[in-house]
Amino acid sequence: MKTLHTTLLFLMFTFKLLICQAQSVTVYSKTGVLKGTYSTVAAALATTADGDSLLLSAHTFNESRLKGNYSVVYQGTIVGIDTTTIDAMGNGSVFDRCLGKIRDVIIQGGKFITGPGGSAGSGIVSPLGFLHLTGNTIIRNNLSQGTGGVLMFDGIIDGNVKIVNNVGTIYVGGVYANNDVVIKDNVVIANNFGNTGSAIALLSQGGTSIKKKLRIEGNVQITGNISDSSCTIYLGNSGCKVDIIGANIAHNITPTKKGGTIYTSDPGSFLPIDSIRRPDITIKNCRIFNPKSDFSRQTEIYLGFNTIPVKCHTEGCWWGNSDTTGLIVAEAGTDFTMPNWAVANWYGKPFSSAGTAVSAQMMLNTGAALPANTFPGLEGKFSATAGSFPSPTAVINSGNLIASDYYYPASGPFTITASIDADTFRANNKGALGIKEAGFESVKIYPNPASDFLHISHLAAGITLHIYDASGRIVLQQGYLDAQDELRISVAHLPAGSYIINLYNQADQLGTAKFVKE
Repeated sequence: MKTLHTTLLFLMFTFKLLICQAQSVTVYSKTGVLKGTYSTVAAALATTADGDSLLLSAHTFNESRLKGNYSVVYQGTIVGIDTTTIDAMGNGSVFDRCLGKIRDVIIQGGKFITGPGGSAGSGIVSPLGFLHLTGNTIIRNNLSQGTGGVLMFDGIIDGNVKIVNNVGTIYVGGVYANNDVVIKDNVVIANNFGNTGSAIALLSQGGTSIKKKLRIEGNVQITGNISDSSCTIYLGNSGCKVDIIGANIAHNITPTKKGGTIYTSDPGSFLPIDSIRRPDITIKNCRIFNPKSDFSRQTEIYLGFNTIPVKCHTEGCWWGNSDTTGLIVAEAGTDFTMPNWAVANWYGKPFSSAGTAVSAQMMLNTGAALPANTFPGLEGKFSATAGSFPSPTAVINSGNLIASDYYYPASGPFTITASIDADTFRANNKGALGIKEAGFESVKIYPNPASDFLHISHLAAGITLHIYDASGRIVLQQGYLDAQDELRISVAHLPAGSYIINLYNQADQLGTAKFVKE
């Protein structure tokens, strides 16, 4: 009976959204009873009680400094190419107080300046309570002296959430975690700017009794973030427990001396040094590659700086090469262990016939096997002085194996070169597609072929995108109100084959390109 009630409630929400064309916010009690419909989010919030839920129509709500009751659900649903958006228009934070759950909503336009040292956030602020961000939610284009994207005390971020293009001029661009936060399952934290930590900061407010925890797992992409003075993930307290498992932390831009990935700092005024607890960090099966702008390597993890000696354990990570020298700096007293890391073991069968396989097996430097699906998307490249490969680039499979068939030449000696591509994670213009039609001359689409993601750069505002398969069937359609410097589209779900991209701008001009899905 409970399942039937839930299904009917979902169908009621969906039906009401489909038939409602005007901007509206419908309020339901936690038992599913309709309480009213309003034209603004603020008006709807004023009527809610603990546990109520809000259903937003597919429009842009220009509102800011929203203060919600505890456990309220903001549930905007994507309909066609129209997307539910809450835009603060630079007039303060979007959600000034928010607990409960947010899903399927774009949060943007927050601008909250509190003065030097301010810790307020501009996108979502969730103090002293639990917040759950999920279901295709996007937090973008927010600005604060404190936290640009999300300031949360306890909570979960999961299920295709994107936190992109946010700025925190004093603290952090992406996520400020203030107690116990889990980030998992297809989350993207990209292109954020923060002075202290570009992507994530775990800081300490609340006294020594508060035990800070941060867990990152399950295909979390932390890429393209920029820090002016510190690192990608900043740990500024003495009592934290951090677990990072299976994440891609790549091509984040940080100063040379502080560490590309993690930096532990003096707790300062946030949390007095506690002689019992100390930072405890575990990093497993991650892809870590954050070079300087000239692609020379820098320190990735810096452990120390007047903290209690840190405990840090890392294993099974891919660091971009088979030598980890200089990538980790640990000050005196640090309890650091690194039993193994991922390397590529190249091998090939004797070339006695056409089609002989050349392969690379990713494994631990000890020779032990890595867990399945540890490095999906990693590339191997093959070249030879004679003969040819059907495909010179191959993507690692679920067993961490990269392989290509080599067609040997009819005669004469030859050599084969094979390498793991440490720059696989870089959004570069490899195989870029240009669009020649008027209105799209600066647009680039890459890589081609594509396996997991397709990047489209320099899109103007008001673009509509359609992707067609070889039979002419639409497989993806999306619209973008704002200009997109770097749009990232998942194509992992598409079958291998050829596809056409159609882009329509506000002048109804059409630009087209063709790409191959591997």
